[in-house]
Amino acid sequence: DQAGTVFIDKSTDATTWRAAAQAAVTANVPVEITARITTRYVRVRFLNGATLQTAFLLSSTMQRF
Repeated sequence: DQAGTVFIDKSTDATTWRAAAQAAVTANVPVEITARITTRYVRVRFLNGATLQTAFLLSSTMQRF
């Protein structure tokens, strides 16, 4: 219910992470981002804006091409 930024990160060793894609998120507005991942490890993360969340849902899926 608050603004922030969503990231898809990738890594070859699960220690050093690099952003593969990112998008600004407006409160209560769904966002879809995609990234082509060529590394072994991937994670999705959300960085809060200035205000703490009171309700939050983050979903992710992977699809092989």
